[in-house]
Amino acid sequence: MASFRRVGFVRVYRRDSRRGEVAALKGAVDLDCSTGRRDLAIIVMLSRLGIRAGEAAGLTLEDIDWREPSVRVVGKGGRVLVLPMPVDVGETLVDYLRVRRCDPAERSVFVRSLPPLQALHRTGVTEVVSKHARLAGLEGVYAHRLRHTAACQVLAGGGTIRQVQELLGHANLASSMTYARVDTESLSRLAPSWGRLP
Repeated sequence: MASFRRVGFVRVYRRDSRRGEVAALKGAVDLDCSTGRRDLAIIVMLSRLGIRAGEAAGLTLEDIDWREPSVRVVGKGGRVLVLPMPVDVGETLVDYLRVRRCDPAERSVFVRSLPPLQALHRTGVTEVVSKHARLAGLEGVYAHRLRHTAACQVLAGGGTIRQVQELLGHANLASSMTYARVDTESLSRLAPSWGRLP
């Protein structure tokens, strides 16, 4: 179970528990089948790029630029983001695409594992995460939570709220400010302890 403490109405999850959750999700995937490789690629992409389930479902083969390397994502309101592709995202995508089974005319990156072998929809992407969370014995872990994990990783790595805004494709900075409350461990280093002056 994830460890958290309550601050107002916001649950603040510790970074180490989030990393453990992603590791547990990835560990619950059976890589001996094409479906498992697809599921791992989805989990890694959601947790590293912070994209929404619907955005992952909407990805086409043309959205992946292997030379750059980057991923083009169409977000809310048709907003287009071009995100850099980290090595682990690229590796899991290549692993999956090598065993991806479908009609060559199907241009969606993530396809269903059972006929008809068509694009996986948003609910299918959400179910991939939910399924592996159940297998890993994790409660409260779902696709959108991996978006929060990506934002926290940016802050934990020394990134700024502006970088979180760019990664997540928020139209305004206020939407990204919620993540400043989430990563209190990193932010606590910026403020002196009670009773001490800088």
